Amino acid sequence: MFAAAPPTLWIDPKCLGANLSFVRQRLGGRRLLAVVKDNAYGFGQAAVSQALARLGVRAFAVGTAQDAAALRRLRIRGEVLNLRLFRPDEADQIVSSRICQAVFTRHHVAVLAKAARRRKSRALVHVKIDTGLNRFGVKWQEAARFIQTVRRTPALSLRGVFSTLVEEPSEDQKQIQRLTEVLRQVGRLPGECWHLASSHGLLHHPQDLFDGARVGSLLYGFAPSGEKRVPIALAARLTAPVMALQTLAHGEGVGYHSTRRVVRKTTRIAWIGIGRRHGFGEGFLREGAVLLAGRRAPVLALGGEYCIASLPDGLGVRLGDPATLLGSDGPSEIPLSTFCRWMGGGPYYALLSLTPRVQRTLSKA
Repeated sequence: MFAAAPPTLWIDPKCLGANLSFVRQRLGGRRLLAVVKDNAYGFGQAAVSQALARLGVRAFAVGTAQDAAALRRLRIRGEVLNLRLFRPDEADQIVSSRICQAVFTRHHVAVLAKAARRRKSRALVHVKIDTGLNRFGVKWQEAARFIQTVRRTPALSLRGVFSTLVEEPSEDQKQIQRLTEVLRQVGRLPGECWHLASSHGLLHHPQDLFDGARVGSLLYGFAPSGEKRVPIALAARLTAPVMALQTLAHGEGVGYHSTRRVVRKTTRIAWIGIGRRHGFGEGFLREGAVLLAGRRAPVLALGGEYCIASLPDGLGVRLGDPATLLGSDGPSEIPLSTFCRWMGGGPYYALLSLTPRVQRTLSKA
């Protein structure tokens, strides 16, 4: 037995494109900011961003200044907005790489303005308003004054104003009204994009999109609140190779201690190159399975770099064959809901828990 090739999350560009078409239709000509924060929800920031750029996406939203800079190194053009915090020592790179940065304190303004003056340039910013989520942002009651301060700062260029919905019906309406009131107070200057909705808002508040929306989960193929009738499809399939094959006699077992499983008859097993170090844990050990040649093979044991599956009778499997852990294999499928149950969270958290040891690659088919 040799070390296996890494497991791979295959990203389907055609599926991304179909999901993108649905999103654009809902936007009705308003601006799209494709959200690729947190490694593109686990799908792989580099692979997804390059695919979306080829599909004509011209604005991206990330979660760190480092992620924004990584997109620039990939020659991603257009706007790149860092939605979250930044460090003062990142200000020069933010300015030089033409990264848009969320700001909501006078310290943010001062640090970015100083870096911009040092480079004889202007820092690009979006003002973040807290309309009720109580996470980050200038309080909505103080937002008009803050926006005017940013507009009057010569070293800054205000490119947008945004907030984030709580995603509760009654609270959402309050937030929409609050952002509308701030807009009424200060107006919208040319070149500014005001945005409030994420994927949830795009589905539930299509009449309150302002100038655009920040969309992540709908692009990747799952609805943010588990809606079932949204015409999108999961844009990924997870596979890992067969590392070895073995036959166990009746009464033999695999695994450690209390998790050891004893076979009841002569059983062929396959070692699959994916395990705990790739993000899998007890939920997968208890009830997990893989698909091989379109047939389900239940998991018997789970190690750091591998799992062991019991093969169905008569199944022809060879070393190197791909086992599917998410997505379709012929007539069979492991749906996202099942994968989430194994991983112990919703789609965002389940996919995010796949570690960097899992390759993220664009499929060619």
